[in-house]
Amino acid sequence: MSAIWETPTYPDYHWVARGDIDAKFGSGLTGKLTAAILGLDDPKLLAIFDRTKFIPTKNENYKAIEDVGKLTGLIN
Repeated sequence: MSAIWETPTYPDYHWVARGDIDAKFGSGLTGKLTAAILGLDDPKLLAIFDRTKFIPTKNENYKAIEDVGKLTGLIN
């Protein structure tokens, strides 16, 4: 079988924490969570997500997904 088209890369499996997490649960928790998730290196655990690692991202990286959502009417 030959591929005739391949989806461009896009960020998925994003992890999100509330903006007040440090204030509510202790200063630095956001950084600790980020380090723990980005530091995951257990192949069996990562296989659950069909990944070999997680990488950091930023809001701007989701623009293409947002644009498609607007184009298809899924996002106003």
